[in-house]
Amino acid sequence: MRNVTVAATQMIGGWNVEENIARAEKLVRQAAAQGAQIILLQELFERNYFCQKQKPEYLGFAVPVEENPAVKHFAKIAKELEVVLPISIYERAGNCLYNTVVMLDADGSNMGIYRKSHIPDGPGSPRATPALKSGIPVMPKWASVFAGTSGFRSAPAVWP
Repeated sequence: MRNVTVAATQMIGGWNVEENIARAEKLVRQAAAQGAQIILLQELFERNYFCQKQKPEYLGFAVPVEENPAVKHFAKIAKELEVVLPISIYERAGNCLYNTVVMLDADGSNMGIYRKSHIPDGPGSPRATPALKSGIPVMPKWASVFAGTSGFRSAPAVWP
C-alpha cells in the first residue's frame, strides 16, 4: 500500500478572482513543498462565498469548465508540482448551473467532474440533485472513490 499525503487549505478571500487564485496558488505551493500530493482548496474560493444569497448578478459568475480561470490556472500548477487538485467552481453547462468539483490529476489533466445543483438555494431550486438521478455525466467509479478520499463528497451534499 502507498502512503498519500493530503493537505487542506483555508484562506480569506475577496471578490477579485485573480487575487484569490494567487492566494490559493501560494497555499498550494506551500503544501506541495511540505510533501502534500493531494491539496484541497476551499469551496468556491474564486470569490467570497456568495451562494447563500440570491442575487441575479451572481449568475454571471458561472462559466463552462473549459473557460474557468481557476481550472485553467491550476491545471498548469498541478502538472508543474505533480499534485492532485480538486478545484471547486461555479459552472454553467448549457442552461444549467452547478457547484462543480473538477478533479485535476498530477499531470494537469481533468480526471472528471462532480456536480451539485443547489446554488443558489431557494424556492423552486432542488436542495441537491444527485448526478446519478439527474442524468448528469459523472466521474468513473474509480475517480469518485479516489476523490472521496481526497476531500470532496462522492455522495450528494445537502445543506441543513
